Amino acid sequence: MKILKELIGLLPPSKIKKIQLIGQDLDSDTKLGALYYAILDNEVASDTDASKLLYNDVPKSAAYLKLKQRLRERLLNTLFFIDVNTARFADYGTAMANCHQEYALVKLLLSKYARNSAIWLAEHLFEQTMKYEFTELNYLISSDLMNHYGLLELDRKKFNYYKSFNEDAKKNLDAEHRAAQALSLISFIKIDSRKDKKSDYKDFFEVMGKLDGLFPDIATTRFLLYYSNVKSSYYSDIKNYHGIIQLADDVLYLVDQKSFKNRTLIYSLNVKKMNSHFNLGELTKAINIAEEAKNHTKPYTQNWYIATYYKCLFLLHLKDYKGATKILDETISKDNAKYLSPILKEYWLTIQAYVELLKVFGKIETEDKKSIFRVQKFINDVPVYQKEKQGRKVAVLLVQLMFFLGRNEYGKYIDRLEALQQYRRRHLGEANTFRANCIIKMMTKVGKLSFHPVRVIAHTKKDLNTLSSMTPEFSNSSADVEIIPYEDLWQMVLEMLEKNLKN
Repeated sequence: MKILKELIGLLPPSKIKKIQLIGQDLDSDTKLGALYYAILDNEVASDTDASKLLYNDVPKSAAYLKLKQRLRERLLNTLFFIDVNTARFADYGTAMANCHQEYALVKLLLSKYARNSAIWLAEHLFEQTMKYEFTELNYLISSDLMNHYGLLELDRKKFNYYKSFNEDAKKNLDAEHRAAQALSLISFIKIDSRKDKKSDYKDFFEVMGKLDGLFPDIATTRFLLYYSNVKSSYYSDIKNYHGIIQLADDVLYLVDQKSFKNRTLIYSLNVKKMNSHFNLGELTKAINIAEEAKNHTKPYTQNWYIATYYKCLFLLHLKDYKGATKILDETISKDNAKYLSPILKEYWLTIQAYVELLKVFGKIETEDKKSIFRVQKFINDVPVYQKEKQGRKVAVLLVQLMFFLGRNEYGKYIDRLEALQQYRRRHLGEANTFRANCIIKMMTKVGKLSFHPVRVIAHTKKDLNTLSSMTPEFSNSSADVEIIPYEDLWQMVLEMLEKNLKN
């Protein structure tokens, strides 16, 4: 009762009446509601659009800016009340949000001199932050409790109890900061265009050595996440895929010992294993792990679609075109697919384009006698791919050229040759686009050699051997994104050239 009296004293009716939440005045007939729903339904993309829609006024009118501020304030106020019917510590993500929210309440209560309520809440909260290994919150809360029992209430037993946890949290927090620093260093090394990176690598290896000394004794969730990301990133650069698999298995073993499951971390580790098995040519294992990764996501979330995408992609590489088509049809037909992020939507549109291509080339049986797939519409629907000058851009260029061949539209193919040559010279000269350079060079020769299969085979034999000297991979060092392996695409090209010649 003492705590309830303290809280009610902070919240008299006069103050409660002044609380404004987003649910109030959210009718679409009000300006506030109209702005809310216009943003929710993607009817406006900028302040200019919103101002004109609501006030038919100049961009960023005073009335609009005031309305925008009021909406922002109400949304922030309402954040504390979302998911109120969800178990507060049901999973890692929900627990993290609620623990931070409750710690904010602890500090708010302390600032209002409601110490009894603050300490009661802090002690109950500490049980959850310890369970879920929220190291920063562990450190902050144990500091508050240690100071309370050491300076105010003078309880030596509780002071020593929280002091012990505080010291452990400080050590764990330092380890997490070191791991985050290493991840930043390796990220800066990758984007730095300088050829001489010895000093950067020296700093990285120094930090990495210290992290190796901490693992596995330090095994908080955040440390494992940073540590596995930074080490796998380095292993990927040196193509040590067996090392990535072993690292992921070691970390997964530690994660499995915990009283809770961080599905995001487990998913991330499985994706690392999946890509590594693919790069080792172990497609069946990669497919199985993609399915395992899906099991650690909620259906129809972004990560679920990513794992499903990879499974579909690996089936295409395995030439299980029927299986890939089934996954595609089952996935993009769902209503949830309309909420995909723009880039993930383009992933699936590209898979769809290649599946349609396989139908045109007779690799997938279909009742439709003639493909109605519109190549230009597909190109317009993948603006992000178009802007990327290396890997994913190649996937778009290739599928366009392949449709021209499959439909015997040689004139359109010829029209693309000069632009294709310029593109290859400008953007595919780096080591990380080796295979893309090879296939684009070969596709250029197809047009130059007048689409004659015998001549094309003779003049691209060396190029094909060069292409096959490096296998496709998913790694930090590769910008190639092969929806269908380039060797398989090339075989389809030769088959179609023979077929068109006979017709």
